[in-house]
Amino acid sequence: MRPRSLILFALPGVIVSALLVVLAVVAPKFAGWMVTEDGPIEWMEVALALMALGFVVRSAARRFSPADVLFAATLAEMVVAEIDLDQRLFGMAVIDWKFFRRPAVPLPVRALVAAAIVCAVGALVVYCLLRWRALWSEAWAGFSDGWAWMLLVGAVLYGIPQPCERCMNYLLPLPTYFLEESLELLGLVYAILAMAMRSRTISAYSERTLRNAPDVG
Repeated sequence: MRPRSLILFALPGVIVSALLVVLAVVAPKFAGWMVTEDGPIEWMEVALALMALGFVVRSAARRFSPADVLFAATLAEMVVAEIDLDQRLFGMAVIDWKFFRRPAVPLPVRALVAAAIVCAVGALVVYCLLRWRALWSEAWAGFSDGWAWMLLVGAVLYGIPQPCERCMNYLLPLPTYFLEESLELLGLVYAILAMAMRSRTISAYSERTLRNAPDVG
């Protein structure tokens, strides 16, 4: 991947970062409204995750890789978490440690939910472990092509608020939840850029392979 192409792909993330900073300084009240529950930024995050998932599906249709399963599962989990799907379906947060400490929920139900989560995560981990060579090979190719660097930046930005979301509200004089939601939004911006670059790379490779294939007709 040429440095110029990498810069062009990364530019939208820089622009979004600048816009968020300007928004927080110039219109803090509007910025606070933007990051409210079910607010615009939260739904932008959902849209970005779904768009990134679309690029993963497009790449898998061209050339399936174990990484497609890992990326699709991760992005799907992000969508579920952002829209609080369990809260909307069951009236309470199920994918949450607090759920398993609720005495109002029968123990068999908590055990069943725990088993389902452990099985789902365990299946993904086993799948990745059995295909670690292919994942390792694609990771190195991704750093060479450039998209893995952007994915790494996105993962770091998205992951920073996760250990202590409430702590983020007191680090800077910004509207409540603004820093947390901004970092998650930026993380997903870089994730979709990475998936778009990866899809483009796979498409170009597939086209070259078809052109160089011997004519058997």
